[in-house]
Amino acid sequence: MGGAIRLLPLSLGHNMVTVNLYKNFSGFHRLNKNITLVESYPVKQLVEPTDDYDISIRMTVPTDTLRWDNVNYMRFDDAYYFIDHVEQLRNGVSVVHGNMDLLMTYRDAINGLSVEALRSSSHGSSRLQDDMRRISVDSDRIVSRFQTQIVDTEGAGCYILVTSQSGYQI
Repeated sequence: MGGAIRLLPLSLGHNMVTVNLYKNFSGFHRLNKNITLVESYPVKQLVEPTDDYDISIRMTVPTDTLRWDNVNYMRFDDAYYFIDHVEQLRNGVSVVHGNMDLLMTYRDAINGLSVEALRSSSHGSSRLQDDMRRISVDSDRIVSRFQTQIVDTEGAGCYILVTSQSGYQI
């Protein structure tokens, strides 16, 4: 590309395209984010190369009113993006680089799905086999020293080997 950056002008008829800048208080893997609108600004150009998932937006932002350390999330063209970094050029012109938040962007479609979860950190389906799913066990524990001889009969029961790292108690 030779180091040159091509800028794509943005306009939808007589309407200017805007970007909403937010403070995101939620984790990366949360579907419905807790976000607070900080400001909205018109966007005049997209910086090339760009695609739907990784985007670079050039806009003029008043440097006396916006603090970039209070902004970590944005909405542009009906999609949500985590702000990766901001290049502050001069005279309030900034290039904002973002990565699409697929969960928040498609949350309405995801919430409308009727599916059975194969794997979940909090629950799952007992009807589906999942080798990584935690199983519930009785809270009673019996700790006994290892015997010198293992009796390998069905009537003798089973053995569960538990090891403890330094600092952990069984």
